[in-house]
Amino acid sequence: MPQVPRLDSPGVRQQIGQGAQITTNVSAEALNAGKSLEGVFSAAEKLADHARKSSDEVAVLDAQRKLTQLETNLLYDPKTGAYNKKGKDAFNAVGEVDQAFTKGTEDIESGLTGNTQREMFRRHASQKQQDIFRQMDKHVSTEIVNYDNAQTESFIASERNAALVNPYDLNRVDESIKNQQQAITQHAERNGMPKEWIDQKAAEAKSQTHSGIVQQYLASGNDIAASSYYEKNREQFVGKDLTNATKDVEEGSLRGFSQRESDKIFSRNLSMSDAVAEAKKIDDPRKRDATVERVKQNYQDAEIARRNFVEKNNIAATNFIDQNPDINSYIAQNPRAWDALDSSEKTALKNYADTRRKGLEPATNWQEYYNLRSLASSTSTRDEFMRMDLYGEYRNKLSDEKFSEIVKLQADLRNGDEKTGKALDGYRSDEAIVEGVLASAGYGVGKDNKTAIQFKRMVDEKLVQLQESTGKKYTGQDVQKISDDLMVKVVTEKGMLWDSTKRSFELDPTDEIKDVAVKDVPRNERSKIEQALRKNGQPINDQSVAELFRRKLMRDRTSNANK
Repeated sequence: MPQVPRLDSPGVRQQIGQGAQITTNVSAEALNAGKSLEGVFSAAEKLADHARKSSDEVAVLDAQRKLTQLETNLLYDPKTGAYNKKGKDAFNAVGEVDQAFTKGTEDIESGLTGNTQREMFRRHASQKQQDIFRQMDKHVSTEIVNYDNAQTESFIASERNAALVNPYDLNRVDESIKNQQQAITQHAERNGMPKEWIDQKAAEAKSQTHSGIVQQYLASGNDIAASSYYEKNREQFVGKDLTNATKDVEEGSLRGFSQRESDKIFSRNLSMSDAVAEAKKIDDPRKRDATVERVKQNYQDAEIARRNFVEKNNIAATNFIDQNPDINSYIAQNPRAWDALDSSEKTALKNYADTRRKGLEPATNWQEYYNLRSLASSTSTRDEFMRMDLYGEYRNKLSDEKFSEIVKLQADLRNGDEKTGKALDGYRSDEAIVEGVLASAGYGVGKDNKTAIQFKRMVDEKLVQLQESTGKKYTGQDVQKISDDLMVKVVTEKGMLWDSTKRSFELDPTDEIKDVAVKDVPRNERSKIEQALRKNGQPINDQSVAELFRRKLMRDRTSNANK
């Protein structure tokens, strides 16, 4: 194997030491050895270059990651991100982002080594900066336009409101419209809007201002000023403003006219019929009808106010008498309240005081009681019942219990209690059943029919007893059965030529039921009796049916007497 001469070999050391010339003749073996060394050095250099390149790329990749995070923070941070800055706050966002981006890239670059890494990073950072500023330009431009729009609209609204604050200052109204138009024009110039846009926006602003003035006049009740202003500026109303203003002015003028005319008529202290006749003299049909309705309403309102005043007086007077049943003491302490009562109310209050002074409570006038219940139960007369002054007219006609019942009924209806309304509907149905039985038996149900009142009282008593014994609300069938049983005609005395008879509800405690005609036995009762006879194997005939029903009536009377 060829050997590379060594420096310490005898031949080489001798030649150097003797200053001999170095020969250029190299053997073939020596040349081959040199080429082998060059290959080793080349491979090592390639390996080193690859390592440096990989290191640079990894370092720059990490720097790019940091740059992307910087971009995210600068643009999208919930608190400080440029995209979250709106309106005026966005105007300085470009400079702020530029400054922050420059500092951020410098900080990231300081962590790199060598020119190669820095150059690679700078190229990427430059491209990123361009992308960010392109986005920022778009965002800021949009926010400038939005801010401009908002500020212009705010100014226009402020000017319009300034006119509406004092709608009677027409110079300020004109100035407001001019200022609005100028703001619209300037806004259009800043944003390159066409003339058609300016004309449309200016017309809308002017129309809205005029419409607002009309509404202010109407709201303050000055329909005359509203109508005059509208007619003067009618051509400057557009779109919905024109439609609404036309309608509102017409309605306001009609309302104002009817108010003024009805007030004039009402102030003359005419009767309601005469006042209505005066209103009907108006030629214009719409104005006439509106005035007639308002005249009626004025008299109704006055009557309601008077009734409320009188009702309060009567309640206070009744409460006073309950504590001190001396009418003279009440009159002495409440002279104005006493003078406000009419003669019938004064008489009723005196009678009530006399009753209380004797240590008694008023006796129930059952006819009045049922009349009140009927008024309350019918939808056609319920309003009349709710308007009644119960204390002034009925306090001395009903017992404490019944009066409290009627007062509560009225209060519940006035308060719109649904349960009370439904209960009264049921009462109305029950009353119809009772009156139907009375009519079938030939009894009238007029105002002064004492027999009908007696019958209703007994039906009520039976229904109360039924509820107490069963613990359940009675039904319409119960009302029908009790009414039928009470209307049965029974024989109280047998005679040679004819028998003495009474209706069941007319019996006195001393009366004895001698017999019952089978034709007077209610159909439902006869069916039950026949079932009982059949079950017990007894003969079913008119005599047996009548006799069992007579016994039932006697048991019922005994049971009621014991209660």
